Amino acid sequence: MAPGFSMHPFIRHQDIITVSPVPENGLNTGDVVAFSRPDVGNLTVHRVVEKTDHGYLIRGDNTEKPDGIIPLSSIIGVVVRVEHNGKDKILTGIGCGRRPIAMLSRSGNLRKITVNISRFKGLCGAGLKKPQGLTVYRRLAGKLRPDISIIEADEQEINDFHAGWNYLPAQAQYHPDPVVTNFVAKSGKEKIGFVQLLRRPETHYPYTGYWLFGPMVRFPYRGMGIGRELSLRVIGMAEQEGAPELSLLVNEKNKPAIALYRQLEFEPVTVPGLTKKLEKEYELTGRRRIPMRRELKSKNDPS
Repeated sequence: MAPGFSMHPFIRHQDIITVSPVPENGLNTGDVVAFSRPDVGNLTVHRVVEKTDHGYLIRGDNTEKPDGIIPLSSIIGVVVRVEHNGKDKILTGIGCGRRPIAMLSRSGNLRKITVNISRFKGLCGAGLKKPQGLTVYRRLAGKLRPDISIIEADEQEINDFHAGWNYLPAQAQYHPDPVVTNFVAKSGKEKIGFVQLLRRPETHYPYTGYWLFGPMVRFPYRGMGIGRELSLRVIGMAEQEGAPELSLLVNEKNKPAIALYRQLEFEPVTVPGLTKKLEKEYELTGRRRIPMRRELKSKNDPS
């Protein structure tokens, strides 16, 4: 099972990889290989970008630097099959296109192309932002949207969602946390939205209590009311657990999100101990977040 994003987009996080022994005639430029890194001993799956007299120059398709010259003795085998969600992937970079991919990777241009594609997708999504904020769009999209289910996500679904959302290998994979409940919105098998309910003890001051955290909806599905439904699931679970209040942080420039949270009865608040942290964050990033809070009524409260 592939861990991480270093071979994105040809091999994604948690794709299933089949490795065969190194052929008798050796390796070719463009082959994707499994090898033991001499510096740390970790099993790694990256691409051969150049053959040398001392071994093979190997590099991940989505990494900033190569792994270095790897001797044949450290190479375990060649990737011959990649599966995603139980199906063979067509776009794997291990077929006839592997040589040009290796050439682009060796020059450093492959990662630039990948990042630019990611940015282009972001710009396309940003182009939808204005119409998605219009009342007429939201009403129409809400009626025409596909069937969407919101469920408590398991580890596999969380990793699948983040693997499709993140493009940089530096993005850490998800690790289970008993004080966090994750919800995912799905249209069929496609993961289109995500949110978390965090329960923070006093040791996490000033981020104590119950928090609605990390809401995300993919651009094509924004304006359909999915963010609202995800938020309501978090609110409902917090109320079931008897939480007196639910807090969140939102970018002050994200007017649609603020409007949504106000509709859901969240109000801006001052959180003792948090103001200075948020001001420092603003100085470092230029992004100002504001805390909002909603008072909750326990499901067991007859009033």
